[in-house]
Amino acid sequence: MSDTATAQFVGDSMEEMLVSLAEGVREAQQALSAVPAVDAYGRPQPTYHLPYLDFDLEVKVVMQSSPGGRPIARLMPFTAKMAPSTKGSQSTEVSGHIKGRLVAVPPQQGLPLPVLRLSLPPRQAPKQQTLWLEAANTAGERLTQQDVELNIDPAASQRLNPGLTWPAQLNKTRLQQAVVQTNEQGVAQVVLDLGDELPAGALLMVVASIGPVRAQGVVTV
Repeated sequence: MSDTATAQFVGDSMEEMLVSLAEGVREAQQALSAVPAVDAYGRPQPTYHLPYLDFDLEVKVVMQSSPGGRPIARLMPFTAKMAPSTKGSQSTEVSGHIKGRLVAVPPQQGLPLPVLRLSLPPRQAPKQQTLWLEAANTAGERLTQQDVELNIDPAASQRLNPGLTWPAQLNKTRLQQAVVQTNEQGVAQVVLDLGDELPAGALLMVVASIGPVRAQGVVTV
């Protein structure tokens, strides 16, 4: 095994080890967060948060080779012992010490998260519904010049209308804009045209999104 291949093997092994360690911390925090806020008598219970985890790993890389065989590399805990070498085989060990800290980073690097609201004002025209969008963040700041994506959700709409045969395609029922931008007040609006593919009274789910943040509204056709 070449030096480059050995370095790649060690790097990949350490990556898997650190990912497993981080996954264990995440599962531990999920278990702590699942503890009820109050006990059976309504008394508050303590809550716990793992802000970071310090780790100290001692590992060794063992290279084994035998006559006519392919060299094998193994990454092992420092205290582990290799099986005795067979006749004609050779082994080389390199030990290392790795220290570090896994830090819990809040979503979006601790910055305020977007908050999106979708509302339906009274309809001005029978076949048109205006959608009002308000974008802000968890710090109360308005998000100006923010792109907001809008879509009709056929699957969710169909679940809202059991027994209704959903058309293969909505040709006349459509949003006039797929992406809108908020103004200086963090507000935007878009018009939904209501065609005749769906019967009167049918429910239509509209979804607005800023990245993973979503807001939903149900429009009556």
